[in-house]
Amino acid sequence: MTTAEDRMWNVRDAILLWLYQEKISGNPAPRPDLGRLATDVGWAAEPIADGDWGQATSYLKSEGYITGSESWGGGVIRPMITSKGENTAAAKKSVRPGSTQPANTTGVTNNYHITNNGPAQVAIGSSDFNQTLTVGSSDDKLTTLAELLDRFAEDNPENADEARSVAEDIREASADSNRPMAALRALMASAISTVAVAAGTEIGQQVTDLAVSVIQS
Repeated sequence: MTTAEDRMWNVRDAILLWLYQEKISGNPAPRPDLGRLATDVGWAAEPIADGDWGQATSYLKSEGYITGSESWGGGVIRPMITSKGENTAAAKKSVRPGSTQPANTTGVTNNYHITNNGPAQVAIGSSDFNQTLTVGSSDDKLTTLAELLDRFAEDNPENADEARSVAEDIREASADSNRPMAALRALMASAISTVAVAAGTEIGQQVTDLAVSVIQS
């Protein structure tokens, strides 16, 4: 599947998740707020635009995930998620047809793999992108992610202070058993953004994939 196709499906998944969260928060028919949407679901790719909203909500309505009145070319104005949409979002499933896949609400697509079996041992500086991080719970992932950001900062990139700050915020989130999921998604988006300059390196791949894994867990 091409990058454009992946983005299309990711946008649809992200919007459906946001509508689900909005309903839970007592707003069953929200007006489009793309900035807040991105923050709430942890979107970390190129910003979702008005055109993306229009195409995505038109599709979601046609497939029965949402209802609402459509504007000419602008999609659904104040969409309301249906039972089908709620079940899909709650199960963290993608709306992609075919075999069931997890929803990707970050917009970030990569080929790095993580297995969930225990504490992580992180190797930095290798050119082997086939290395596997072995992690367990979400808390394990957060701890490992903070460590990775610290090691990223050790190379003194221009945003080293930002990386250390995000790492500290992640440690605080890991210690908070009542952390809001929306805030955690936003924090994971910050982690991905922090290593964007190193996206083609091993540590960039590791941070990105761990952050995506936390969002999808």
